[in-house]
Amino acid sequence: MKTTLLIAGLAISLSSLAPAQNVRISQDGRPENMARIPPKAGINAQDRKFMNFACHSNAFEIMSSELALQRAQSEWARNFARDMIREHTMAQNELKMLAREKGVQLDQTLPKKMQAELDRLSRLSGAEFDRAYRDIQLKAHQETALMMERQIKNGRDSMIRNYAVKSLPAVKKHREMAMQRTTMMGHTTRMEPPK
Repeated sequence: MKTTLLIAGLAISLSSLAPAQNVRISQDGRPENMARIPPKAGINAQDRKFMNFACHSNAFEIMSSELALQRAQSEWARNFARDMIREHTMAQNELKMLAREKGVQLDQTLPKKMQAELDRLSRLSGAEFDRAYRDIQLKAHQETALMMERQIKNGRDSMIRNYAVKSLPAVKKHREMAMQRTTMMGHTTRMEPPK
């Protein structure tokens, strides 16, 4: 009996508040516009820094891998490049949607260091390109993994942290693939000996 009265009293209280606050209550008892309420925590400097780093990192992977399709000699480098273009394009598209949702303007200009690496790669070809491309992949994926771990630990926004949590295993897998000269499909038909 007390439970029934308490529920009835709560329902009356909620219905009397709804018109005053202009909040419509759905059939399950939740405010219908709950999803439009912004999170209280907001985005901190670490979140913004991470999002721009991830944007630059994805763009660098795509551009360096497009160069690999043109200049690489080994079958592994070309296949790996195709994997990187596909995977980092998907990651970049997801990041752009997240940035729009969070109201973050992503910096589309590559940092000087990354641009210099691309310029250096563009002057190489054949086996020399393959060595440089692999070295860059190892280093870039290591840096990205460290930045994602930092975001998971220090980021404020849960959706941005979730992007890092979701992306980190793929980044580690890409580094492992570069170390072992494998691709998403496993070893290439002709494996070069490790150098």
